[in-house]
Amino acid sequence: MHGKYIIVAMTFLIFIAGTVSAAHWIVGYVNNATDYTPAAGHKVLVYKSNTSNNVTVDIDSSNVFLADCELLPNECGLGDKIFVKVIDTGDGYTTQVTEVTVSEFGHDTAPNATLTPPSCPKTGSLLSLDAKSQYKPGDIVSVSGLLINSSCKPVGNKNVAIEVKNFSNNTPIYVNQTKTAATGIFDLSFLLVSTTPKGVYRITAASFETNSARYLDFEVCTDCDKDGFSENDCNDNNNSINPAKTEVCGNGIDEDCSGSDLTCPVTTPNNTQTTTTTTTTSSGGSGGGGSGSTGTTTTKPANKTTSVQTQSNQSNGPAACNEVWVCNQWGECVAGERKRDCVDQNSCGTTSNKPRTSESCTSSNTTAAAPVGAGITGLAIGSTEPWILGILAIVILIIIYVLWKKFKSKPSPPSTVSFSPAPAEPAVTEKPKSKTKKKPSKSKKRK
Repeated sequence: MHGKYIIVAMTFLIFIAGTVSAAHWIVGYVNNATDYTPAAGHKVLVYKSNTSNNVTVDIDSSNVFLADCELLPNECGLGDKIFVKVIDTGDGYTTQVTEVTVSEFGHDTAPNATLTPPSCPKTGSLLSLDAKSQYKPGDIVSVSGLLINSSCKPVGNKNVAIEVKNFSNNTPIYVNQTKTAATGIFDLSFLLVSTTPKGVYRITAASFETNSARYLDFEVCTDCDKDGFSENDCNDNNNSINPAKTEVCGNGIDEDCSGSDLTCPVTTPNNTQTTTTTTTTSSGGSGGGGSGSTGTTTTKPANKTTSVQTQSNQSNGPAACNEVWVCNQWGECVAGERKRDCVDQNSCGTTSNKPRTSESCTSSNTTAAAPVGAGITGLAIGSTEPWILGILAIVILIIIYVLWKKFKSKPSPPSTVSFSPAPAEPAVTEKPKSKTKKKPSKSKKRK
């Protein structure tokens, strides 16, 4: 009976050891989309050489996914390249493919990825919503966007509701609505009063026609770039631009906030010949003939250079044109900067109201230790080498076998135990002498 139990225990131990040593986990973190769509609930595809041989896992509520690459049809091995990407589950949101190399440890961490909105949503929605990221009290906030339908066609002459709230206390500071143009484009502007509190504000643009909305956050600050200038700083998003900076000519940047970039001096040769003509006329007395002389002097001055400094805003521009700018989504953060493309729908040829096309950012591709750590808790045993686990299993089996043999060699105890006293040893006694009654003598009888 005992042997049967030991065999079952040995089988279970071998099974557990084999299971632990086989798993190799791929762990990763996916950022939410730029339009605030959560990554949680989307699916991650993990594969080796082609997407037909894959493992699919869900992204959990903390934006972490966990996949065992040993479950692939072709198991992963040391040095193999594993590819990871979020796949479209019906809403059009995906990520770019990231790559991780299988190491000798029990898990590997894939580079962070960011959920990318679809180029054309599956249902009608506001395709874009744009405004600057920072404003100062007294600034004018300009909001623009594009409304499309489920066929990705512009929705014209429809209302879009705009609401702006303080993000911390949910207090509205602006509520209005605007109507889209025939091209689906909408825009409006509003003034931040001088008493607007510093903080983060959220713009919500909603369309009841397509039952959709977009959100955009901006900050109200008095010295947004922290360069010490708040009143006369013409670009409070860049601390290298303020009235104290030295102007650099010809770079298209107004460093000193003078109102325009300074044009660099232009050196031009002056080879024009200067000719001076002097004419003298004199008249004689009566009867006398008149006489006159005419002299011509030609002067060739040495070459001269003329230094010309003009302001770039002293040019005659074209006739007034209403600029309508529409911008793409922001790109990935690269080297502390992210960019986007903006197009003037009216092709005015001017850029006076053009939104910014680049801004500083903080890269999110650094692997977040905290979120990823949540996905690998308790997996340390998976990093143990398989041969160590094998030796450990053999040692345990030997110990169990020795104990079993020792147990089996002992005699089986009686099934019942009685505590009756030991039998007393027989006492050695002398045989009793037989007692025989003497018959009375006849003489006594006679008496």
